[in-house]
Amino acid sequence: MIDFRLEKKGDAISIVGGGHEIVFEMSDACSSIENDAIFAAWAVLPIGMRLNRRLIIDGFGDDVAAANATSLSRTWSTWLPARFSPVDLEFKHQAAPRSTSDVDLVLYSGGVDSCYHIMRRHRAGKRQAIVTMHGSGFEDEAFKTLVAKTAGFAEAYATKRMTVRTDIRRVYRDLGMTSDVTHGFALAATLFLMRSNYCSGSISADYSRTQEFLVFPWGTNSVTNAFFESTDFRMETRDLDVTRAEKLELISGDEIALRSLSFCTDRAARPHNCGRCTKCVRTKAMFLAALGDIPDIFIDRTMGCGIFDSINLARRSEVAFAVDLIAMARQRGTANLIPELDNLERRVRNSDPSPPGKRGILKRSGKFLGALVGAIVHKLTGSPGVDAIAPLLA
Repeated sequence: MIDFRLEKKGDAISIVGGGHEIVFEMSDACSSIENDAIFAAWAVLPIGMRLNRRLIIDGFGDDVAAANATSLSRTWSTWLPARFSPVDLEFKHQAAPRSTSDVDLVLYSGGVDSCYHIMRRHRAGKRQAIVTMHGSGFEDEAFKTLVAKTAGFAEAYATKRMTVRTDIRRVYRDLGMTSDVTHGFALAATLFLMRSNYCSGSISADYSRTQEFLVFPWGTNSVTNAFFESTDFRMETRDLDVTRAEKLELISGDEIALRSLSFCTDRAARPHNCGRCTKCVRTKAMFLAALGDIPDIFIDRTMGCGIFDSINLARRSEVAFAVDLIAMARQRGTANLIPELDNLERRVRNSDPSPPGKRGILKRSGKFLGALVGAIVHKLTGSPGVDAIAPLLA
């Protein structure tokens, strides 16, 4: 058993227990550890799962959250039994019901997914406050620049903007847990920490519902995210009906949103977009596919020979995005604008993405993957030659 307690120092809250400490530092004091410790359950649940230890939270929670945490651990231990074990979690005290408003809390990173999500909600007339996490991906000055770069977007689309700094990913890494699986816990913990009197928490899906099957098991997915719920608050996952390439059309129509985009993986360049890293390259290509042009938001806007050489198709996430790109270009008739797209498509059809885990869970054959890729392209574009396998996606 691991007994966790909460310690508050100014606008920082620490979750401490079993030799572990997770720190959250907030721009706004939106949580009181005297009556709300549910966020801590999501933060420490991977620790219990990893170490196979029952968890006790010395704070206020409710039976719904405790039961969902236990169910969540069972789900992940079913999918990844070599990494995780099912564990029980309980709170020492029962939380009182909260009052809520008609404003939702939305996570905002500055990337394509969250930008699209917030714009879509805004167009639907929904009110929202936004939270940006400062994790291990950004140095302090780069994060300050990101906040400044996205300030106009936040002002236009949100009632309020907050930030949270946390070392939660470092704690997970120290226990041998990778962010591809654990990032959902970090997002849920942040939303529940900052929930105050908000109605619900909301995030944008990284992948469409179809793509989820290719990248499974991804840390934020429509199955496990549904467990991040208490009696009066939950984390909702939206935009499962669209792919990343499809999201660009809405964003490109708003200059403020377009200029706010930050998705680069080059630490030296971000929060600006270098135009050369893998993520920048495929985003440039997606802009070409969807809109026929590359906006002036990249340091390097060129698309020369060998542009896709850095895309590692042994990664299932890259296959998902490559298929998305190819399908959009074929559908919009923009394939001729993208150098070496035909070669990328050949590589995709011959790829065999690495299965999750060291032992090859859910190992896929190259033959089946080729059929699956063909089916996705057929479903989105109606291109001939793969009709026999298309019913897989019906």
